Amino acid sequence: MTKRSVTAIWCLAFALVGVMGIGLGRLSVGQPVPMDLWCDGESARQVQINARPAWIMTRFSLDLSPSDLSHLRMATRVIDADTRAEIGVMNRYSAFRVKKYGSRLMVEVDSSLKSNTDNMSQEQLNSLDLFIFQPKSSLSYWMQPLGETRYTIDVGENLFVLCSRRSPLKPWARVVMVLARSSRI
Repeated sequence: MTKRSVTAIWCLAFALVGVMGIGLGRLSVGQPVPMDLWCDGESARQVQINARPAWIMTRFSLDLSPSDLSHLRMATRVIDADTRAEIGVMNRYSAFRVKKYGSRLMVEVDSSLKSNTDNMSQEQLNSLDLFIFQPKSSLSYWMQPLGETRYTIDVGENLFVLCSRRSPLKPWARVVMVLARSSRI
């Protein structure tokens, strides 16, 4: 074997190993996971309203859809910390579009509704960040995976929303699930 043929074999082997490495790298990265998430839960936060301690208790249901409108339903009660009396109620709904860029969740608010039973004072409302309920708002949140199917969304003030990736459902099953969960709020 001549020196020239040995060099050609080594170059060919080097190129083959390089191509195989690129192929294995692409396979190991996998496909990006579609962002089809369901998040629901409760939170409680102590605040000062009219110089008195109060609790803001919130139940929420968040449906993040990658291709359609996403939805947030939120029911909030304000409880006087001393008397335990309910001093405010708020029920809101928001529809928006989401896109994920790296660790950022970009939100474009499309529309929002509020209940006729809302009775919160302006001071109570000021203690809440209600940007998600303002149409045409552009918002950004940090989003981090906690495993293969769980994610957290940082909504500020050391408050995180825990979400689960939805398994693929038939369209009729998704409608039933949304109706069942929204009836709890």
